[in-house]
Amino acid sequence: MSDTIYGPADFYAISLPNGDVDDVVREAVADLLGSDAITVVDLLVVRKGEDGTVDAGELAEGVIPGVDELGDTGADLATEEDVEAVADLLEPGGAALVAVIEHTWARSLVEALGKVGAEVVIAERIPAEVVNASADALD
Repeated sequence: MSDTIYGPADFYAISLPNGDVDDVVREAVADLLGSDAITVVDLLVVRKGEDGTVDAGELAEGVIPGVDELGDTGADLATEEDVEAVADLLEPGGAALVAVIEHTWARSLVEALGKVGAEVVIAERIPAEVVNASADALD
């Protein structure tokens, strides 16, 4: 077992409407790479050809500044099965950005919970769209 304590991680598959990583997305990912709140564990693009063939791979060096400095946790959190599931959701000619993001901010909490034998019994992600719609309804 690793001596490093990790925080929880989220898996995201984000469809890319133009089939490529847009400049706005590049900038947002680059900002995340510089954040202490999260750690980008895996980052790749899945493409589905017009003929249905699937191509997946790490982002090429230089596509997003700093992406080649991600390092490797050894966890292989984005698996081939994940890539296949994402590809199944894509239309021919489509692409998706796949990111596994660790909540680095939670590492000390995870460690403290483990020391006292506490455990998370429910963890649920509420999508940003739902949170924003709820907030809008209050205005």
